[in-house]
Amino acid sequence: MISGTKGGHTLNLHQFARDGVTLLGCIQSVKDGRVILAQDLRENLTRADKFEDDFVKTVDEFIAKNGLDAREEVLPKFRDGYDAEQVSELDLEAANINIVIWATGYSFGFSMVRLPIFDGDGYPVQKRGITRYRICTL
Repeated sequence: MISGTKGGHTLNLHQFARDGVTLLGCIQSVKDGRVILAQDLRENLTRADKFEDDFVKTVDEFIAKNGLDAREEVLPKFRDGYDAEQVSELDLEAANINIVIWATGYSFGFSMVRLPIFDGDGYPVQKRGITRYRICTL
């Protein structure tokens, strides 16, 4: 994963695993407080690793092609995520999870939003993340 964090350091899923973060596959469904997970963690890690390798190669080629003076950076090659247990189901209450942060990837993904808040181009009408839509209950 590429980020501008701390002046441009990379964020690495394998480092997260090394640091004790539990990596999971994609969510397939949620029912009765249980999250059903796809068994695609290793596939997702492989894609993330390839994306990083391809990006680094593109940057290195750009530097060489344009004769830029840039110090060589060697990124660590961690594999810890591949050793993680593939979890198929997660009980939110038993795991003491009461907040979920949706990370939708590198493109906009609004499929989970079922509210009348979109403009003609399919983007939410909002200001600083706040819409004019209100849910009213009696």
